[in-house]
This record gives sequence, structure tokens and C-alpha cells, in this order.
Amino acid sequence: NTFAEGYMSEKILNAFMGGTIPIWYGSKEVFKMFNKNAFIYFDVNSPTDALDRIKDLEKDTKKYQKMLNAPILAGDADETIQNYFSYSDDIGGGFLKKEIRFKLGYGCDPNEESENSCKKNLRQ
Repeated sequence: NTFAEGYMSEKILNAFMGGTIPIWYGSKEVFKMFNKNAFIYFDVNSPTDALDRIKDLEKDTKKYQKMLNAPILAGDADETIQNYFSYSDDIGGGFLKKEIRFKLGYGCDPNEESENSCKKNLRQ
């Protein structure tokens, strides 16, 4: 990937969906969408900050678990979803939207017919 102000790739979301703590190098726009306590921001102008944070998480399993279980989205989760994740069902019948929202803890599993597969922000 590349650093460009305002550019966001899918990489951070993929890391969250994989159940990991992302290490993000990229636009600071990330803080508008994702909870700063749920990932590590890598600043090339101050790399020791991220490295120290990684070392600290490695030593302290309680801090690691807290970060791993922190809400993914920044601020009001519903507002963040509305502002940054498309509601358009015009693309692929909305499957990607539904899949992403389900992984973030919202909505119903697009692969299941049952209402039992529905959830509302499991990480809060």
C-alpha cells in the first residue's frame, strides 16, 4: 500500500475482521472511522511510539486483551456506519455492505436466513 492523505485501503478492516490488532501506516483519517484504542498507528516521523506500544502490549496481556476487545468504530458507532460505510444495495445486492457490517458487529449474517444470526455491536 501507499501513504496518501485521505486514502484508506481495506487493509485495516481486513485486520479487524481477522480478529487481530491492526498496525496502521496511512492517513490520519483513520481516526474518524476507527477507535484509536483498537489499533496501533505507525507514524514514520515517530516510529518508537508504535514500537513501544507493541512491546507494552506484548508484556501486558491485560492491556493486549483490552485493546483486542475494544470497540472497532470511532465515536458513535451508528453514526460512523452511516457516514463511512455505504448503504447502497445497488452493488452486489448489498452483500459486501451486509458482510462488513456483520463483521463489525451489526446486522444479520448475509449467509444465514435466520433472524438468530443478527447482532448489534458485540464489541461494546
